[in-house]
Formats: sequence, C-alpha cells, structure tokens
Amino acid sequence: MRHMALMAACVALLCTACGEGSSSKPSALSADQEHDRPPVAETPTKMTTRGHIGVLVAKESVNVPSQAGGIVRSVLVDIGDSVSAGQPIATMDTQAMRSELAIATANARASSARTRRLRVQMEAAQVVAKRHIEMGAGIVAKQEIEAARTKAASSAAAHAEAAAETSAQQTRVSQLKRQLAETTIKAPFAGEIAQRLVTPGEAVAPGAPIVLLITAESLRVDFVVPLGEQTNYKIGDQVEVELDASEETFTGIVRRIAPNLDSVTQMTTMQAELVGQSELGLQAGVGVWVRPQPHNAPQPKE
Repeated sequence: MRHMALMAACVALLCTACGEGSSSKPSALSADQEHDRPPVAETPTKMTTRGHIGVLVAKESVNVPSQAGGIVRSVLVDIGDSVSAGQPIATMDTQAMRSELAIATANARASSARTRRLRVQMEAAQVVAKRHIEMGAGIVAKQEIEAARTKAASSAAAHAEAAAETSAQQTRVSQLKRQLAETTIKAPFAGEIAQRLVTPGEAVAPGAPIVLLITAESLRVDFVVPLGEQTNYKIGDQVEVELDASEETFTGIVRRIAPNLDSVTQMTTMQAELVGQSELGLQAGVGVWVRPQPHNAPQPKE
C-alpha cells in the first residue's frame, strides 16, 4: 500500500512537471482570448518522449514493530543510519515487567516446593496402602485398608493439582522472560533507517511500528504502462531508466509484469531491476521515467 501511494504521488508530480496534468473545464472566452489561448494538455494515455512514469522502491521495507507494549525507553538509531541484521534499534521500559517477573519467579519456586512435599506424602500413602492390601483383611481391619486407599488417592490428587499449578507458574515465568527479551527491538535484516516513528517516553501498544527499515542498496523500479502499450515490454527486456530531476540514465531489466490492469487507471504495473545499482548511489522514492531500449522497442508497421 505504501508503494502504491508513493507511485500515485510520483505520477501526479511528474505529470505536473511535464504539463500533462488534467485541467478543469474552461470558462467562456472572447474571440481574441480564444485565439491566443495555448492548447490545453490532456492526461497522458500513451508513452511520452521520456517514457513511462515510475519510482525507485526498496526491494525490502518493513515497519519494525514493538513486540511488547509499554513506554519507549530509547531509540538507538536515526534516519539514514545503516544497521546490521540483529542490531538493537530501540528499547522499551522494563521496570514493571521485571517486577512482575520477580513475583512470578517467587511464586513458581514456592509452588515447586509444595509439589515436592506433596509428592513425598503421596508416595508414603501409596506404600502404606500397598502394605495393608498385601497383609489382607485377616491381619489388618477392612476399615484401615479402605482408609489407606482413600489417603493414597487423595494424596495423588493433591500432588497432581500442585504439579499443574507449578507448570502454569513456570510457563508464566518463561513468557515474561521472552517478553523481557522482546523489549529490545532488533533489525530483522541489514539496511537503512528511512523513518523514526516513535520518540522516547511515548506509550505504544504491542505491534506498534518503531522505525521504517529499507534495503537501501537493493532498489527496483516500479512503473506503470497504459492499456495498449504493455507489448512494448517483456520479462527479461532491457529498459532505459531516466531520473526525472537530472535526466541521468541507467539500465534496467524487466523482472515482473502484473497479469491484470488496474481497474481505475487502466494501467499495468511492472517492475525492473537496476543493473549495477550498488555503484549508482540512488535512493528510494526518486521519480523516474522508463522506456524500452531501442532494440526492444516494437518496429513501426510499413
């Protein structure tokens, strides 16, 4: 969605720069004014002399989220900073979470100790019940045998309940430890910081974006082609990519062509890979023009 908005903005800006934007209906003019008025430019439906409108887009871009909600303690990067995969980029306040972890850890330890005590009691009751059963009713009263069995069963039930509680407490401790680790937000891949989306002291919800990270050294060209001109391009074709501002040109290779037209604009989106882009020093978001290289362009019919 971000790429589509950026493409739309570039289309509007480039069309305005070229005098190709749509105009409103003119008011009535006198004969002299009508004679002197320059022709009104129409919205382009065919490739201009410069080509088809496009924009440079990072191959990978992501709003790096906060896994845990809370207060942002620090943002360790700024716009334009290069980061490596796994590098910390921000931290969340951990005071409340550490307190909760300490309480959960203490509860888990107490529950574990209680479970161990109940296990000893259960095993002792099982031994007594087994001995009474083996001795038989001739030596041990029937009531004592039943009482031993009941105590063994109740001891086993109490131990099972305590073991379940201990397991739940330990699970909670593990969850808090994982959440505590997630309070340090790390870069998922190497790239550059394109935007800082929060400031220290700001409260954020789980999943809130912290920074926009892009692969600055890995760009592609997204461009749009009007209905009827898609045959000018095929996957694998070389194209000329011209920067709108400087008219500097580069070579690209068509890698993807959308299988359908946009229902509103009646245009097809295509993507091209820049050749030798690591040496070009280009930035994402730059407006460009794309056109087929001469040997790819269709030959006029005789």
